[in-house]
Amino acid sequence: MQAEQPKSQNNSRLIQINGEPMGQNNDTKPRRRVLLSVLFTIFLDFFNLGLVYPIFSVACLGEEAFLGNSIPWMSQSVVYALLVAAFPFGQFIGAPVLGQYSDRYGRKPLLSISLIGSVITLGMAGLSMQMYSLGLLLLARFLGGVMAGNMTIAYASLTDLGSNENKVRNFALVPLATGLGFTLGPYMASVFADSSYVSWFDLSTPFYAAAFFSVLNFALVQLFFIETLTKKNTESYFSFYTSISRLSQGVISLDFRIPLLILFLMVSANLSFVQFISLYAVSKFSIDISGLGALYTNIGISVAIGHIFLTRTLASRFSIGQILPKSLALLAITLAIIGLTGSLLTLHCLTFFVMVSCAVAYSNTMAYVSNIASGSEQGKVMGMAVSIQSIAECLPPLVLGWSATYNPVFPLVISSLMAALALRLLRTTFSPGHSLCNPNN
Repeated sequence: MQAEQPKSQNNSRLIQINGEPMGQNNDTKPRRRVLLSVLFTIFLDFFNLGLVYPIFSVACLGEEAFLGNSIPWMSQSVVYALLVAAFPFGQFIGAPVLGQYSDRYGRKPLLSISLIGSVITLGMAGLSMQMYSLGLLLLARFLGGVMAGNMTIAYASLTDLGSNENKVRNFALVPLATGLGFTLGPYMASVFADSSYVSWFDLSTPFYAAAFFSVLNFALVQLFFIETLTKKNTESYFSFYTSISRLSQGVISLDFRIPLLILFLMVSANLSFVQFISLYAVSKFSIDISGLGALYTNIGISVAIGHIFLTRTLASRFSIGQILPKSLALLAITLAIIGLTGSLLTLHCLTFFVMVSCAVAYSNTMAYVSNIASGSEQGKVMGMAVSIQSIAECLPPLVLGWSATYNPVFPLVISSLMAALALRLLRTTFSPGHSLCNPNN
């Protein structure tokens, strides 16, 4: 008599999605639904990130900037910098918390909680705009960043899905989701904040619209997301100092110090441009929220082109050692001359080249950082890289906000200097013929 096989619909679906025992079924409908909900989460995180730049620029700059004038002793550019920095600082705190607890309690519960939190914080942001409350908006942005730490859960879920081949295919879709999100976010902000479309539209409306999209994301996760974590880590616990510890390890290590410093400078140059180009555009060309929406849409499209098309094409023909110095040089040059633009069309053209070079430089810098570590150290060095990027997102705005008080072009000049310094470090550390493909080359 054959032993009766245990039947469990939930376990069957779980094994099918993770794909090891039933690897040929990795492209099943349930797996595609999980992938859809994860990619929509990533899309929405970047949608919400790009959403705020046109709104904060209008609310913080100019004579009628109700947020920028809310603190008499603080300049408008510094208020803008605080609002920009609050979100990535919250993400720096929230990412390791949500990531580690998702290892313990599962991906779906933590993802669901973070999405509920996103709905609440976006509602708080909309309310703060109506109340003209800078304090409430800062709190909403910080807590929204904590909730946006669900990016770690999304990435972990992509890793859970299937074989190594499927992981590569899954992660190849991430630039598409991020680029599309960052492109549509500013555009939708310019539409939902423009009362010429609908009479009751104002600067709070985009936040309420984003909250509605987060509700849809939550529903999508509840309907389609099937738990991807097969074995929960019951011994996992969170240390508040995890991110700081990872960062200090990278600074102390002689092997990782220069590559991580190059990563920090490159990411800082990239994000400083994205965060402060609106101040320059408003000051130089007096553009409104529709013009800012178009500018940030250009940024999103340029990043998508750089990541999805140009980076892959160049990688198939040239080594990292050939691509990275040239992309950093182009980044430094375009950032240096963008402050000399005399027309809005020229600004858009130079913005395209800045963001394309950023996309290529970022992908190759991350590959360079990964290549300095052995296979057993990949998790360690990537953890350091994530911590470095989080610091690069929130620290420069606080510093550059003060420089913009004197001249809005100063943050762009400083961004160019950071890119040039990254190039200088790369060239002094390695010879021109170095491929940067392995630490022993």
